Amino acid sequence: MKTLIALFAVTALTLPVLTSAESLQFKRSSGDGYDDYTGQITVSGEYSRDFDDEVQGDVVCFVAKGGSAKLIPRKKGDERSPWFCFRNQKTAAQTFKINNRPANKGYCGYKGTATVTINQYSTYTEISEGSDLAQLISAKNVSAPKQTKCASY
Repeated sequence: MKTLIALFAVTALTLPVLTSAESLQFKRSSGDGYDDYTGQITVSGEYSRDFDDEVQGDVVCFVAKGGSAKLIPRKKGDERSPWFCFRNQKTAAQTFKINNRPANKGYCGYKGTATVTINQYSTYTEISEGSDLAQLISAKNVSAPKQTKCASY
């Protein structure tokens, strides 16, 4: 019985530590249109890079999908999709093997799936064009990138 009580005590003490290791906590509003968060999370979804994106520019971004999308911080009433762009663009492009523009005419980018671990999350709070930002720590289950057709504006 003492062993069982000890096991429950250890579990009760370590569970909050394990949970906080995979969550983001609000740190501050930076005043430049971002709310900053501490901690790290692991999310699954789709990475993409569009070399000709007229709004964001040539950046590597990620959309969290499924249950992990709930880990992306959103304030009450914020119904934007759970997506962000990477702070460390060079690392992200190398990780997903999407460094160069597609050679095939009519294709302007890439997309694929992965599970990424991120930190240094910042939520974009302005009403204009912009994106959340996150630092890529690692990636696993990375699918080969597929070429995407150019957007027709």
